[in-house]
Amino acid sequence: MPHHLSTLLRDGTGQKWGRGSRGRFAEMPVPRGAVVFVHGFRGNAIETWFDFPFRLPKEQKAADYDLLFYGYDSREQAPYSARSLNLFLRAVAEDPARQIVNPSLAAGLQKRPDTFRYDHIVIAAHSLGAVVSRLALLGAVSPQRDPLPWLSKVRLVLFAPAHAGAPAVKLASLVFMGLPVGSALEALARKRYKSIDDLDPAGQTIPQLRTDIQQFLASAPANVADCHRAWVTHGSADWVVKAGQYLQDNQFLPMNGAGHFEVCKPTQKDHRPLDFLLGVLP
Repeated sequence: MPHHLSTLLRDGTGQKWGRGSRGRFAEMPVPRGAVVFVHGFRGNAIETWFDFPFRLPKEQKAADYDLLFYGYDSREQAPYSARSLNLFLRAVAEDPARQIVNPSLAAGLQKRPDTFRYDHIVIAAHSLGAVVSRLALLGAVSPQRDPLPWLSKVRLVLFAPAHAGAPAVKLASLVFMGLPVGSALEALARKRYKSIDDLDPAGQTIPQLRTDIQQFLASAPANVADCHRAWVTHGSADWVVKAGQYLQDNQFLPMNGAGHFEVCKPTQKDHRPLDFLLGVLP
C-alpha cells in the first residue's frame, strides 16, 4: 500500500487541525504533492468523500501525494471557517513537516526532514467548501497585501461549487432532512447555520467574493492568479446549486445523472469523481 493508514492531523504543538481532520501520508519519504479535501455544507472531513480515502491511494498517479482531509464546522460563518483553513494551507505550503506531517505520523514511522516542501498543492472542495477555499486563498497575502508566492503551486478542483450562491430554502431543507420548509423552519436553519446567510446570492459574501476574485485575477501575476482558475464539475441532477461558468474557471465538466452529493463520491460502479480529480493532478 503506497500510503500509511489514516491518522488525525495535528500541528506542531499537538493540537488537532480543524474538525475531525485526517490524513493519509504517502509512504515515500519526499512526496511531491498534497491533495487537500474540503467538504461542503453539513459535511464531514472523511464521509463527504465516500471512497476517495480508500480508492485514491490505489492509483499510481496519487502515489506521491499526501491526502489531507480537512474538516470545519459549517454552522460557523464562511469567513471564519476560511480563516482557519487559511492557517492550515499556510502550514501545508510553508512548513508541512513540522506543522502537519511529523506531528501526525504514527509512532515509529519515518519523519520528514524539516526542509521538506510540496511542489504541488491541489485543493478539492465540495459545495460550501468552494466558498471557504476561495476565501482562504484570497487571504493568503503578505503584510504588504501581496499574494504569497506559494499560491502558484495551487490547483483548485471544485465539485458542485456554491460560489455563485445557493437558495436558503434549499439549504434549510438539507438541515431538516428534505422536509418541506416554510419561513419558520428556514429562520431556524439560518439561526443554527450561519453559513446559510453567506451562501445567499443576494447577501454580502457571494457578490463580494466574485468582486474580490475579479480583482485578484486582474492584478496578481499570471502563475499566481491560476489558483482561482478552477477545474469544475457539476451533476445534472443537482437541485442545490446551479451549474454555470464562473469568471475565468475552466469550462465545467458535466456529470450526467449525478446529484449534489453524488458528484464528489466515487464508488465501485461510478468512478467519474475519481477520474475527474486524477485528470487534474499535475
